[in-house]
Amino acid sequence: MERDRHRNTIVHFALLSENPEQFNYAVLLSDSTQQFIFYTDSTGHSPFYTDESAASLCEAMKTSFSLTDVRLPAYAPEDIRKEIQTYCERNRRLAKVCQEFKTILQGHYQQKNLLNNIPKNMLYVLFQHLTLPYEIDESIARIVFNEVYNKLRPEARMTGPFRESYTFFGLIEKPDKKIELLEKYINEGCKENTKVQKTRKRPLRHSINVQK
Repeated sequence: MERDRHRNTIVHFALLSENPEQFNYAVLLSDSTQQFIFYTDSTGHSPFYTDESAASLCEAMKTSFSLTDVRLPAYAPEDIRKEIQTYCERNRRLAKVCQEFKTILQGHYQQKNLLNNIPKNMLYVLFQHLTLPYEIDESIARIVFNEVYNKLRPEARMTGPFRESYTFFGLIEKPDKKIELLEKYINEGCKENTKVQKTRKRPLRHSINVQK
């Protein structure tokens, strides 16, 4: 992800929009989904930290479960610092739970694995059990469970890149340009899919030594 000369990225500018959803989406598309830093100048000031951006950050982190390390400027109020730290600690606990659960979920999506027969509601009960030592709110646990469950589905892994690209195309204002780029993207996707199919169908060649 590109940075300006002060190391700020699009995530910092998204925060200034005071739109929590836009900030969270920028974080997910960044190359640092677990960390966000308010970089400061030689005087210790960050142009991206304001009362409004701090309030927007707190609101965003209510539903942002990836950030585990947020570094605020030294002059950030103690109450803001404590609130952000609480969310970061919650996310660190969730990360531990998700790491354990992903191993189980990978087995669930394998047809020949015994875990494949476990229904989704039973998987959620298991996920809840994993969260018990960390005292995670049930409503948060359910949201994170659904995110992890859907993200690891085989079809989701296949369509993920197309879904992100669709969002990108949605940002392009000129219809003609949007159609042109979309056609190129689909063509490249079809070419790649054809290559994969040909590789899979390629017959195995065995060398046979015939003794006379």
